Amino acid sequence: MAVDPTPYDRLAALFGALTSPIRLQILESLVDNHRKNPTWRCCVSDIMSEIELPQPYISKHLKVLKECGILEYEKKGNRIYYSFAKNDVLDELIGYLRKYRSCC
Repeated sequence: MAVDPTPYDRLAALFGALTSPIRLQILESLVDNHRKNPTWRCCVSDIMSEIELPQPYISKHLKVLKECGILEYEKKGNRIYYSFAKNDVLDELIGYLRKYRSCC
């Protein structure tokens, strides 16, 4: 029987996903484009044009960001479009960081 993840499990997965410089670079690109257009979605080729890495490499990192709850995707034809997930994962992270902000 599967056990539901605790908030700590979700945060650990999120922190783990954020340990890669490439994933942080991908997120920065997504945030920049999202600020310009909140309905913006991207596919791997969009990210490849900004980061200049091979498609399989970018896809692997997008999968990690999807699995930890930061991104979601929609498949249309042979393309997959990524966008920020509509969930509370990032809110949990922000709340966690704010909770301990005064101690640092």
